[in-house]
Amino acid sequence: MSKKNNISKQAVELYQMLNDWSMLNQQYDNMTGDFEKDIVEFNRQYLEAQKAAKEDYKNEE
Repeated sequence: MSKKNNISKQAVELYQMLNDWSMLNQQYDNMTGDFEKDIVEFNRQYLEAQKAAKEDYKNEE
């Protein structure tokens, strides 16, 4: 009976570890997703600013 209880205890601990890992993985995905969105937004704004600068340069000529 003691061996069976030990296996059950290990199974519960493994389940809790897996659950914790899954939660951390989800948080990481959320964080990196936001980071990737920020990079895309930055690039979009940079390209717009570059385009506007080229237009201003053309208008000055």
